[in-house]
Amino acid sequence: MLVWLRIPLFGGFFFSTDASRWVLLCGGFFFSMLLILFALLLMRDVAWGISALIAKASKKPCRYPANRIALGITIAALIISAFGIYSGAQTPKIRNVKLAFDHLPPGLEHFRIAVIADLHASGMNREGYVSSVVRRTNAAKPDMIVLPGDLVDGRVASRFEDVLPLRKLKAPYGVYGCPGNHEYYSGYAEWMNCFRSLGIDMLEGVGRTIEVNGTKLGLAGIEDLAAFWSRTGTRANATARPSLNRALRDLIGADFKILLAHRPGTLCENTDVSLQISGHTHGGLVWLLDRWVVSPLNDGFVRGLYQVGKTLVYVSSGAGLWSGYPVRLGVPSEITILELISSKPSAPLQKK
Repeated sequence: MLVWLRIPLFGGFFFSTDASRWVLLCGGFFFSMLLILFALLLMRDVAWGISALIAKASKKPCRYPANRIALGITIAALIISAFGIYSGAQTPKIRNVKLAFDHLPPGLEHFRIAVIADLHASGMNREGYVSSVVRRTNAAKPDMIVLPGDLVDGRVASRFEDVLPLRKLKAPYGVYGCPGNHEYYSGYAEWMNCFRSLGIDMLEGVGRTIEVNGTKLGLAGIEDLAAFWSRTGTRANATARPSLNRALRDLIGADFKILLAHRPGTLCENTDVSLQISGHTHGGLVWLLDRWVVSPLNDGFVRGLYQVGKTLVYVSSGAGLWSGYPVRLGVPSEITILELISSKPSAPLQKK
């Protein structure tokens, strides 16, 4: 009932994706403040309990300025939440990451791939925001652009104008994407057709072989697990195997294989792929919660570069902001430029 009424008390999570940007930001601010206030008050109560135990053990009166601390905590929650909203609303900057491979084909040396993950075009991220992401991406002059899912929140009828700037994405070797879970929530078939009309080659369990300087570069994309949940009612990764198998069959004979998979933990056990590019986690959004909450819920992935067997997995922090929780604290958004090289990487590897 609360979901349908969009009660503001619970913040951006319950707001329609078609609500105005300011309504979503204000709701997200209030919701974030409540969460931060709860965490800080919990820490205060723990500190008070420890002080009381120490005072009791030493047989001295417990002098604990609870009221002053409560006031300070309230002010801190307001400031932290406001900063988180401000940080989250900023247009993502370019992040350059070098990826090293032992047997990189010479034709792919210094090949640059731009990653725009989790754009979430909505009432929060309108046409102007999407345009700024497109401009910054094109200005980096990547060789290829990939969009690994969650590009929109809302139906084509209400969000088409906001995603229209994506048609201006340009790269010599093409613009490719794969679906994320939010595409399934927003009218999947319509969006796939829409994205293709904007010049994005959407890979739904298929692969492409692209000639790059005499090298056969294989690029595959798979459907998100949301598609399989709707069909099977299970989260088992094995249900996604048919999509992967179909995609990899298209890459037979490729010299170097790249996989686009929205969720980083879905298919990382696959060792026939040199690089997997994913999103979904938004990098964890909030420092500390990223490792304590987001990482365990995503099979140990949160953001950055991981090694799984012989496969490198890069998880983007995302180029947009979900209106359900429009806050970033210590985890900025990013447009990632992945550069393929044959030497040491600049990003730290995280073993899986």
